[in-house]
Amino acid sequence: MNAVVRILIGDKDLAPGPLVAAELVKLFHRALVTVLPGSTHFPWVDQPSAFTAAVAAALTTAPANASAGLLSEVESRSSSG
Repeated sequence: MNAVVRILIGDKDLAPGPLVAAELVKLFHRALVTVLPGSTHFPWVDQPSAFTAAVAAALTTAPANASAGLLSEVESRSSSG
């Protein structure tokens, strides 16, 4: 499969959880995982602003040739400013 896949997961999600998301991303050629800090299984409820930013980023930026891996865009943005 060559589709762009974006997996959003809360860092406090117990099922499936970030470790399962990191394994899932390996199944797709062009996939990225975004871990939302402070979120459970319902990140749109726990962290609505971070969730909205992550979805907006996913819709506006497509990884050209993403290698399977764990990306924490929201954590990176939060810690840098």
